[in-house]
Amino acid sequence: MSRLILIRALRGVFSLVLIGSAALTAQTAQSHTTYVGKMISSGRNYPTVDINQDGLVELCAELHQRVALLSIRERHGWSETDLASRLERLKHAGLVKEASPGLFLPTFMVISKGDAARYLPVSHDLVQQTTTLIAKCLPAIRKEIQSIPGLRERLYSDYSFLLLSDVLLDNWQINNVEQSLLGSERPLRDGNHYYFAIMEVPAGQSSEAFGLYGNGGSIQSGNEIDVYGNDRYSGHTLVSASDADLASWFPGLPNPADKNFWSVLISRLTAVGRVGKVSTANSEMRTGMEKLDLIDGDKLDLLVLPRSSVHDLDRIANSFAPCLENLLRLNEPTLKAAYEASPYRTRQVSMNTSFGGITFSTPK
Repeated sequence: MSRLILIRALRGVFSLVLIGSAALTAQTAQSHTTYVGKMISSGRNYPTVDINQDGLVELCAELHQRVALLSIRERHGWSETDLASRLERLKHAGLVKEASPGLFLPTFMVISKGDAARYLPVSHDLVQQTTTLIAKCLPAIRKEIQSIPGLRERLYSDYSFLLLSDVLLDNWQINNVEQSLLGSERPLRDGNHYYFAIMEVPAGQSSEAFGLYGNGGSIQSGNEIDVYGNDRYSGHTLVSASDADLASWFPGLPNPADKNFWSVLISRLTAVGRVGKVSTANSEMRTGMEKLDLIDGDKLDLLVLPRSSVHDLDRIANSFAPCLENLLRLNEPTLKAAYEASPYRTRQVSMNTSFGGITFSTPK
């Protein structure tokens, strides 16, 4: 459950894109399987219906599984009107469509453990190709990193996870891949463009669905706090911890309900992060930072980056993007075949022709 926290100073005009997870869960009555909603969005682009209410997450999972409508009603104790109302809300939001009379399907990917194994296997050859590509480019990238404030003062091991995973392959590349390969905006649903999926989280699994990594963020006291990891919403991160826990973990700070809490906390975290050494945190701060997994033994999982450094990372991601895009093009036949063989092929609301005629809506 590796995680990295970034604090970015926001000054002047700053365009913020939050890539993260919708905190949505549901459990089926029979299997006790938990499904979690995941979303990639920008600005105000998000579902126009609160899918976390009224059993809608669970309903979408059941529709994907082709559970009969009568069985769904009986399982939930809903009347015909109750079910019809829910289906209408999902249809209006663009999240469900009637594929044929009486057959309703989600317009996004619902991925169970079985679905992932059958339709979305990880290509070890593609993993090796990606590793080889990064290794080839890494010496030049590491040299460039040495001039970036907030990173040049730290050991490579302090930020390598962020660089290799998030900057080169994930959050920093989403727009590049969309523009160069897909040639279209994110799926349009009820006036909003966003990717959405529901994924199974097996019982007892502490990390997020399928262990996938992603970003979560918030703005506090003029600073952007980002979490990159696969347990962003565990309650032990700066974007998910409760006020009660924060008050308990940082008893010397103002109460989290106080408007000064975040400015004081960020100021102290920034002081530690800029030095880059755990030893600079006093005992009180260290205890709280350990609770937030910002300190792991003698390792500090916290970076403080000025706005200019974020732009420098943008430049590195953009310079790597053509290599990544070429790799995806080379693997287009495999990706297309997997898509065509899956049950998701019939669910796309919008199509494009720039990348095999497919709008891939596979979420992070």
